Amino acid sequence: MYSLAGEILESAKAEGVTDIITLAAYVGDTRDKVLGAANEASLAQELEKNGFPLLKSGAIGGLNGLLAGLAPLYGMRGFCLLATTSGAEPVDIDAATILLKAINSLLGLNLEISIIEPEMEEVDEVSSPEEIDMNYR
Repeated sequence: MYSLAGEILESAKAEGVTDIITLAAYVGDTRDKVLGAANEASLAQELEKNGFPLLKSGAIGGLNGLLAGLAPLYGMRGFCLLATTSGAEPVDIDAATILLKAINSLLGLNLEISIIEPEMEEVDEVSSPEEIDMNYR
């Protein structure tokens, strides 16, 4: 994943990208629906100013953490928004929807989020959590 993150960041840099934003899940005990993490103080302050409490402990795994964390090595800023989830479901549509609403608001986008709602029933019918192997290899 480290090598892949480097390739992605190198490509982004070549295209003139200045900010890397990743979206992830946070499985843990918190009342906050969305948490933020940033690789520089000004971004962290901006997240807090916009109502996103900062992740105070733990780690952001996989490419989500690597991309935001390694971005400064490529001359970019980076942050991650994490939607809280119980982790009980292989796909948490509610958490994904909350995360999309958060990024929609933060960046002033006009994402059509309501199209996710009809998918909720389909996801529940696909398989039970026991049938899905969520382990990284």
